[in-house]
Amino acid sequence: MDGTWYGKHTDVEGAAMGSLAVIAPLLKRMRVAEIIDQHLPVDSQAEFPHGTILSLLVAARAYSPVALSNIPEWASRTAADVLFQMPPEKMNDDRFGRSLEAFFEQRHSILSSLALHLVEEFGVPLQDLHYDPTHVTFTGAYERAKSREGVVKHDTEGLLKSVRSDDTLDPA
Repeated sequence: MDGTWYGKHTDVEGAAMGSLAVIAPLLKRMRVAEIIDQHLPVDSQAEFPHGTILSLLVAARAYSPVALSNIPEWASRTAADVLFQMPPEKMNDDRFGRSLEAFFEQRHSILSSLALHLVEEFGVPLQDLHYDPTHVTFTGAYERAKSREGVVKHDTEGLLKSVRSDDTLDPA
């Protein structure tokens, strides 16, 4: 058998993934895209779900913060376009902006669901998790305020199971 090769035999390109090789699988294990998509309505005209777009933005931020306009070039250079299955030419400020706007409306629900999943997935006791949603605004009269049922749910062992904190709740 002859072991001599001549010329280029594959069409494979290389990419300097660097820390993205750790970031992407970690985001997948954290179920970031899946949890985001559970809270944000699916736009039938959108090519990519909000979870994919926002996970890409999180990965870009964790890898090396870049401006939104530079993410397509970063994605090509690091193979993030392949990992998140989004061609660089589809990455633009408008698409990122629409997903960030949608996230803003449901951010509290998304972040609390993510925190609860991380507690389970990584076995971190809830009291050891630093989750600080301290940005709370109170306005209006509270003479008729009442508690809201179904906001916090516990399992049969009394452990926290879920927290509803989105705009579907009635005012307290």
